[in-house]
Amino acid sequence: MSGSTLARPGREYPEPEKDLGGMSVGSHAAYIFADSAQKQQRLFKLVSESVQDPSASVLYIAGKQGVKGIRFSMKDYGIDVGSIERQRKIKIVDSDEWYLITGKVPTFKQIGTIRDQFSGFVKSEEEAGYYYVTIISETDSLVRKGFFKQYRELETELGKNIAMFRAVFVCAYDERELIAAGFREIKTDLSNLHAMILA
Repeated sequence: MSGSTLARPGREYPEPEKDLGGMSVGSHAAYIFADSAQKQQRLFKLVSESVQDPSASVLYIAGKQGVKGIRFSMKDYGIDVGSIERQRKIKIVDSDEWYLITGKVPTFKQIGTIRDQFSGFVKSEEEAGYYYVTIISETDSLVRKGFFKQYRELETELGKNIAMFRAVFVCAYDERELIAAGFREIKTDLSNLHAMILA
């Protein structure tokens, strides 16, 4: 796209420049991966494309690999994590901290609370001058801990409102964890929750 801007009251935002594999602002997609290498190849490519877009920032919610593990893997992939963090182009957070109330027995946060977290983050990025946020949410840790049902309920709610958040929302599922949790018709099941399944 050209360097035109979208007008907002009192502020101008750069128009999104990247195609992001057919996704656009308001997209809610799922990505199912078979191993860590496959996960990183697809998701880190999406991160790279997003941080190269001056109109975008990234929220990466790390699963069982953890924040440190994701940072190291991104560096190995060729992403200059420290630099883009200093530019406030990416924030990497832990999925347990984002979605769960920790304690002796962890519990899933209220859907409204999580929705407000997403909304608040996107708003803060908008105030920093970004038009949209690419949100990548790894679910492997949540599935392993038995919170897939609650996460599905959250996705149903977010799917109705994702366009309001001015975000591209990608949920990353480890096929091995879903099978271990007893799910078999994975693509069919996830197709009911997402507008698209990424290849």
